[in-house]
Parts: sequence; C-alpha cells; structure tokens
Amino acid sequence: MDVLSFGLMPLANNYLDPALSYDDEPRFPLEVIVCRGCWLMSLRHVVDPEALYRHYVYISSDSRMIIRHMHQLAALIVQRFSVPAGSLVVELGSNVGTQLEVFRDAGMRVLGVDPARNLADIASRKGIETLPDFFAADLAVRVANQYGRPRVIIGRHVFAHIDDLCDVIEGIKASLDRTGIFAVEVPYVLDLIDANQFDTIYHEHLSYFSVGTLVRLFERHGLRVVDAERFAVHGGSILVFVGLQEGAWEVRPAVAELLALEKRTGLTTEAYYRRFADRVERTRRSLQELVRRVVDEGKCVACYGAPAKGNTLLNACGLGSRELVFASDTTEFKQGKVLPGTHLPIYPPAYAKEHQPDYFLLLAWNYAKEIIEKELEYLKAGGQFIVPIPEPVVVSEESVVDGQFILSTRLETGGQLLAMGHKGLVQFSEGEIQGVVFRPLAVHRDSRGGLAELFRFDELPLEWHPKMATASWTEPGVVRGPHEHIGQTNLLMFLGPQRFLLILWDNRPTSLTYRHMLRRVVGGDQPVSVLLPAGIVHAYQNLAEEPALSLNFPNQLFRGRQRRAEDEAIRHEQDDASPFKLPAV
Repeated sequence: MDVLSFGLMPLANNYLDPALSYDDEPRFPLEVIVCRGCWLMSLRHVVDPEALYRHYVYISSDSRMIIRHMHQLAALIVQRFSVPAGSLVVELGSNVGTQLEVFRDAGMRVLGVDPARNLADIASRKGIETLPDFFAADLAVRVANQYGRPRVIIGRHVFAHIDDLCDVIEGIKASLDRTGIFAVEVPYVLDLIDANQFDTIYHEHLSYFSVGTLVRLFERHGLRVVDAERFAVHGGSILVFVGLQEGAWEVRPAVAELLALEKRTGLTTEAYYRRFADRVERTRRSLQELVRRVVDEGKCVACYGAPAKGNTLLNACGLGSRELVFASDTTEFKQGKVLPGTHLPIYPPAYAKEHQPDYFLLLAWNYAKEIIEKELEYLKAGGQFIVPIPEPVVVSEESVVDGQFILSTRLETGGQLLAMGHKGLVQFSEGEIQGVVFRPLAVHRDSRGGLAELFRFDELPLEWHPKMATASWTEPGVVRGPHEHIGQTNLLMFLGPQRFLLILWDNRPTSLTYRHMLRRVVGGDQPVSVLLPAGIVHAYQNLAEEPALSLNFPNQLFRGRQRRAEDEAIRHEQDDASPFKLPAV
C-alpha cells in the first residue's frame, strides 16, 4: 500500500562543498509503502549503501539528553541481563565509539563495527577498536573466532538503515553467546506517526519498525524478542532485546503489552496510514505558508541546526534560498558545506550569533527544550523560533518561564493546541471527546433552597455504577490534577454556585477523538454532572474567590478493597515534563 511520495530527493547526509552549479547532485525517489501482511513501513527504493556510508558525516550527538540516554541504556542492559565485567560488547554502526566508551568505562571489552572509514579512524584514535566494515554473517564469524562470542551485541539507530537484514541477523545468531542479548534500538513507528515526524524519513532509513514487525522478523530466524522498552530520545524510540531461541532469557510481559497497544492503536489497519499521509500533506503546506508569510513581511529566517532530517523537511516543504539565509550547526564536518537540495550555507554558531535572524526554523526540533532554554538571550532580544513538528508553531520569550521552556495549551496555532512532553511537542486539537457526557442537573427550588438528583442507577450503564463517593473543597485559584485513571470511570459533580474551569484531554489511542482537548466552565447557576471514562486526563481549577465544592462518584474503590492495592491513577501533576497543562487564568 502506498503511504507517502516526496518525489526525487537529495541524500539527506550528502552535505556538499560550495560550487557554482549543483546540476550533478544525485537525487533518488523517496516513496513510503506499508506491507498489508506484516505492516512493516519501508521505502520503495534502496540506494547503494556504498554511496551512503563509506564516508559519513553524521557523528553521534553530544547532547546532554543523548549522553544520559547512552548511560541509561548501558546500565539497563548490564543490570537486567546480568552482564559480568570483562564481557565482550560489539556495536553495529558504532560511529565514533561514544556508546562503547560507556560500556568500556563499565568494565567491558568493546569492539565497534562501522563501514564509515573516517568515523572508524576517529573511534580507533580514541581507543575504541573499530572494524571499518559492514556487519554481516561472515564478519560475525570472524569476530567470534578472534575476539570470542559477544555477550552483548548492540545496534542503536542503525538496524533500520540495513537492506539485507537476513544476513545481519544470521551473523548475530551465529556469534551471540548463549546467555547473550542483541539490543536493537530503532525509531518507533508508532511515535513517528503519532507525532507526525515525517522529516525522519530519508534514504538511509529503509524500515520503520513496530514491535510486531520485529517479533515476526526475528522469529523467522530462530530468535525471539524477550523484552522491550520505550524511550523519548530521537522523537520516540523502541529498544528491543533479542535472545537465542534456546537461550537463557524468558519473554517478559512488556512484549505482549506493546503488541496489544499496537493493535488498539490501529497500526495494523490501512486507515491508520491514510490519516498519517493526510496530516503530512497539511503540515507541508502550513509550514511553507508560515515561512513565506514571515519572509514577505520583510523578516529574516535562518535554520537552527543542520540535521539530516532537516533536509527532508526543507525539500519536502519546498523551502530553500528564497526563504532562508543560512543554517547554523555545531558539527565541524558540516561547517563550510551547503545543505543538500537547498544549498544553504552552513556556518558555526558564532556566525549565527553575529548575524541573528528574526526567526530560527528549528530543524533540530527533537532538542527543542534544550535549545530554547539555552537561547534565552536571543528570545529576550526579540528573536523567535519556528518549531515545525508535529505542527508549525512560533515560540517567543513568553514560552520560557523561570528558565524553563513551557509550551502550554494556551498557545494556539491554527486551532491546534500544543505542549511540551517527554517526546517533544505533543499536539492536541480542540473538540468534543468520545464517551464524555455532560448532563445538566435538574434543580427543584423552593423557599427552603433546592434539591437536585445527582445520579440514578437506571440512567447509568451497570459498569459505571459508583462504588464510592468523595467530596473535595478546593481553595480559590487552586488546580486539582491533571491526572488520569487506567481503569476507573469518574462521575464528577459541580453543583455551584462557584465555578470551575474543567479541562479534559483524550489520551486513549483507540478513541475516535484521540488527542482532542476540551475546555469548559462548569458550576455556577447550573449544576452539572460529567461522566469521564478511563483514559481521559482531567484537571479543574477553582475560579471563585472562596473555597468551592465538587463531588466524585467513581466506579472503583480507591486502592481496592481495604485499600490493599496500588493507586492506579497516573498523576501528571507530579511530572514537570507532562504535556497536560492548565492555562493561566
């Protein structure tokens, strides 16, 4: 099934020397398809890997977030799979050896394999022995014979670059120790589509994996996925642990849980990919229109960062030297070059500081929080950022509070509501939410006061009948939440006369209104009940100048019978990076 077509595109990492003409710049079709049998999303056309990887300019990021992730990943593997000191760790696509340095410092023997000779030389000079070659079955056998069987083989964001995975997997199977583990980290297709990260699609990224496709792939080769973890890095990644069929490791529950999530989300349906294609097209148009409008107003726009994915974004959206003046990047290999396709010059950050534009188009959007907090002086001077993914949004000084980047739900763009979460920008659309029922309560008034029926058993489905009741007094201006319940339905009552601002976020991937957000003022002169199914994130704020009363009738007991169970609520109010924020009032 066809998903996307960007036409002929330059190679995303083919940074060029400045020239009078770029007529001979190679371009290749960039088209995305999905298999209706296994639901693997992939590219239709494959570029010769010799052209892509023998001289490679991407160097592992030195971002604090990525370095921290590398340490977390190493600790996770060593602890979860009881890897003793002195074990051999082999990394595929090891780049300049940054990840292997972490394992080496943890007491492991390390060996890198990377076809980019320039990067292998850098790693070897750092003391990380690196074989300048493609990992394949014959190389794997040579490694086992010369260095011993590896206890850990790791591939971080390299597996999706390989066309002949069968040869690689057979090499892993032939060389891995019986108690060993293959840890493969790839961009998670669920996150890619959910967050509209179409710019991460380029010729090097041949495959876009789900847990389901990886399980099928490894089963075909007599291996099994024994565990999986999701991470926020690179816009959302999945780390899958693979062992020998007769190996030492049992399959952990996380594998089945993620397979169930993929099914609930609709990842194995054609409609899921059609919706993605429609959203990509809307974003391409809106970003182009936004940048061109700013330029037509006489403003100057430059690119912050020159990552490979930024080249997909610019070329796919038809943005180039007409709209943009330069790109700035910290990678020395790229400085002095020009971007592929658009041919914008790449300068070091010092140049950008001396020639500050009115707007920076943030191509490295996955580091938005880190970058924007670092560039506070630029924002204070009146500069602004355009963050393009998941939907274009303009960020100014107002979004940095006490040095922290907070893109709250009160910042609206084209009817969309966005927030900063663990995976970067998360989008919410204003609209009704499936399953949420607002019911005005009939009030019978007389000289004594009034009476209202709160609920009746014959008006509620059996599964929503309350099991307990709570009353909350909320001080003026105070917010309760946001939080959600995994399995509990709530029947909230706002009786007045005080008013509350109620905000709901649909956080259920299977809902028809997933990622909708609803705001409503409740209480006052009209008492109301609100039925909230499980998975609806909710928060409310007292708008009155005195304490206000609200009631709740949940269909489950808090912490179960005799309070012996764990609290099943997810309390987003305790998470500073949560995308669920109330607007300032």
